[in-house]
Amino acid sequence: MIESPKRSLVKSITWRVVAVVILAIFSYQATGSLKTAAAITVNYHIIQVILFYIHERVWANIEWGFVAKKNKQEEKENELI
Repeated sequence: MIESPKRSLVKSITWRVVAVVILAIFSYQATGSLKTAAAITVNYHIIQVILFYIHERVWANIEWGFVAKKNKQEEKENELI
């Protein structure tokens, strides 16, 4: 199964939300400035979303690591073992 570009994008964005919150907290603690923390966080995460999307799309086109889906008969036989 190959992941769609839309799914890769949604995964990228949801993971970035978690990372944005973490980096914003640490940036604010390190700088003491909301403006500086916001600038660090926004710029860093725009770059990260773009790079992660590219990374996901490259990996979506690499066949290594995919396991062939078994047919129903093979699944039933394996359940009995």
